[in-house]
Amino acid sequence: MKNLLKATVLVLLFLAFDCKAQVTVYTDVTGRPFNVRNYDGVEGSPYLYDDWMSGTVKMSNGSVYKNVYLKFNGKEGKPYFKGKDDSVLEFVDPIAEFTINNNGADQQFISNNGAFYQVLTNGRINLLKQPVKEIQQNPTYVGAAPTKTFISADKYFILKDNKTTPFKRDKKAVTTALADKQTQIEAYLKKENPNLKDDADLAKLFIYYNSL
Repeated sequence: MKNLLKATVLVLLFLAFDCKAQVTVYTDVTGRPFNVRNYDGVEGSPYLYDDWMSGTVKMSNGSVYKNVYLKFNGKEGKPYFKGKDDSVLEFVDPIAEFTINNNGADQQFISNNGAFYQVLTNGRINLLKQPVKEIQQNPTYVGAAPTKTFISADKYFILKDNKTTPFKRDKKAVTTALADKQTQIEAYLKKENPNLKDDADLAKLFIYYNSL
């Protein structure tokens, strides 16, 4: 009986250590330098935010890194982090998710099928936003050199039952996606009259749906 008790204690200690190891937070991220693409002649920025922002990164292997300075490149579709010498580095290992702190508000991004999405709402149905930057060639008068500008071309999706589906921000798409609560959703739309092109209004609608 004593031997059995000792063995049980050892197993519990091992499990406790193993669980603790799974949430270990690291400080040094593994990255590699690369040649930052120079978009000469293009006005604007390919980044979601121009400034480096503090964040947390969770790798696919479970490792977590805090206080990492991040930038998300909407043209390339992936995040980069700042090295100790202010160099721009890309991650060596695959990322599961990351958050950035934007003026005190944490914004969560998840990896799904090789792309990154900002999570606007969580619940039975998640509202996702894929930050995208595209280069637009601007019309010019005859004889003038053409100009190019980075523009936002964000895409929206819903995540339900681990399946990501493109989502168009209009009433028809809303009532189709949230059809199981159609009566309540139509009443909400009539009462609140949300701007479905506005992220905040759209998020409030999905938060309401997920509360039903």
